[in-house]
Amino acid sequence: MKLRYGLRVGLTFLSTVVLAQAYGMGDNCMNQVSMSFSAQEWVSTETSLVSVALSATVPASGVGKLTDTIKTNMAKVSGESGWHLIGLESQEDDSGLIAVTALAAARLNSTQLGALQIKLKSLNRPGEKYAIQGIDHKPGQEVLNKAQASLRAKLYAEAAKE
Repeated sequence: MKLRYGLRVGLTFLSTVVLAQAYGMGDNCMNQVSMSFSAQEWVSTETSLVSVALSATVPASGVGKLTDTIKTNMAKVSGESGWHLIGLESQEDDSGLIAVTALAAARLNSTQLGALQIKLKSLNRPGEKYAIQGIDHKPGQEVLNKAQASLRAKLYAEAAKE
């Protein structure tokens, strides 16, 4: 992903203002210099944002326990506990059971992505199904912030040099 960052710098030179006023020119004549700088940089990442969807049917008393089960199972799948439960919806069906759909997300590296589908299938059992909903290969926010700070420093140095 290529990150672009621009900086607009406006400088006012006192000497041109004084000269313009001395020769009877208006205040707006030659009293500002405006420069635009831009820079771009390639940003890469070693991780991807993975979303896993769960659909389950549980008795009403099992909904609270299900969230703990989801977190435990997701930690088993990737070997870490960086999973966040970002969505949970439940609805009672005609049989009196609760139909639950949940969404969990985490940033995983490419080695963890390779076996993820197989590991998720091993978690499936009657009444509980895990499946990958999406994989987003965009860099994380901290990588983007670091690249943006680097570009900003380059542009400020260029503006100071000018």
